[in-house]
Amino acid sequence: PDPVKTEVLWASSEGPFTMPVQCEAESGCLLSNTYGERNPECISLAYKDKLDVLLEYSDNFLDGPSVLGKAATVTTPIVSVLSEVWMAGHPKADEDGTVLKWTGVFQGTVSMTYVHTENKTLSNSGRDRDEYFNVQMNTDGTLMAG
Repeated sequence: PDPVKTEVLWASSEGPFTMPVQCEAESGCLLSNTYGERNPECISLAYKDKLDVLLEYSDNFLDGPSVLGKAATVTTPIVSVLSEVWMAGHPKADEDGTVLKWTGVFQGTVSMTYVHTENKTLSNSGRDRDEYFNVQMNTDGTLMAG
């Protein structure tokens, strides 16, 4: 079998990385993606609009995407993020076992982890996948002391 190799590429010398997002708030979303002084503008998205957001490495927890929107209920996400998830055997999986899955991001502070997988044992969609995993830090949007 091919050797297994894990390589951490999330560093200041790599990127940007693309994160597809979709607005889930019926009244729309405002999205900013600021890194220091760069990209200070906000982008308005209508309900179900999609946008590829460019992520960069930063040591500053205030950098990166922020979204403002009003969810219809506490169980309704403000935005969703698209992942290519390997789920062999799932009814919606393709021949490589990949499922395109929109994962909701809810009101509050959310920390996300980006994982890029290259599986050279597969030949199609499962060979090169991007996945996002989120952790809900709080539900009121306040920043927690670190």
